[in-house]
Amino acid sequence: MKEKFQEWVWQDARRESELCRLYNEQFNTTRERRYDGSHLTLPGASTEIELRPHQKDAVWRILQSKTTLIGHCVGAGKTLTSIAAAHELRRLGLARKSMIVVPKHVVPQWAQEAQRLYPGLKMLTTDAKDFTKQMRGETLSRIATGDWDLIIVPHPSFKLLPVKPETANKFINDEIERLRDHITELRSEDSRENKRSIKQLEKTLKRFEAKLKTQNAEIRRDDAQTITFEELGVEALFVDEFHAYKNLYFSTKMSRIAGLSNSESQQAFDMFVKIQ
Repeated sequence: MKEKFQEWVWQDARRESELCRLYNEQFNTTRERRYDGSHLTLPGASTEIELRPHQKDAVWRILQSKTTLIGHCVGAGKTLTSIAAAHELRRLGLARKSMIVVPKHVVPQWAQEAQRLYPGLKMLTTDAKDFTKQMRGETLSRIATGDWDLIIVPHPSFKLLPVKPETANKFINDEIERLRDHITELRSEDSRENKRSIKQLEKTLKRFEAKLKTQNAEIRRDDAQTITFEELGVEALFVDEFHAYKNLYFSTKMSRIAGLSNSESQQAFDMFVKIQ
């Protein structure tokens, strides 16, 4: 039937013209933007290293866009791309301080690549011991007061950078309101499937309400932790292996669907709040 339909479509010139017009108006009116970074010279970079065209294109895209996913394959040079983009953001005055969040075992590798690409880079590299209770206050002060070209923080330590309690509370309140609105919408439709969804949403709502009550206790601003993430001055954030933060909760009518995870990852929620 598909083959016969394709034959039939093109047999009449008027029909062919009309269908082409409809297709072009509805589906063929936009094209994906292409980012060409061939003009970039990267002042301050080592003359011993020449970024490949796809790396410069990615740097240019980062400079032009508020958010960018570098979905290149392994070995394509995402590390140098990110470092170059962070340096250009600062050089052009688009972000005065950039932070790169990476798995803890690759912190030395990122630091080495950064110094190799920009020998004069003023960089702060941190590890787990810098975020112990005894050292956290000093580390946060160094980040906040230092004029750093680049700050490298391991994944486990990033979640120890506190946000203001009122900031976290605002996001939790917003999620509570969305859940309540969703429950009200489902109740108005009155179906058996919706009743199951409502019960799940009500359980989630109670968890978020409990989280709201304990939020101030979870974010303690003691003597060793007096500076919040908002006060660090970080204006650009690069995250390596971002799939580690993918399990962010969202409300949906669809349930028990393979691949549609709806877990509540605190790490993902923390990242969501900070990037917002």
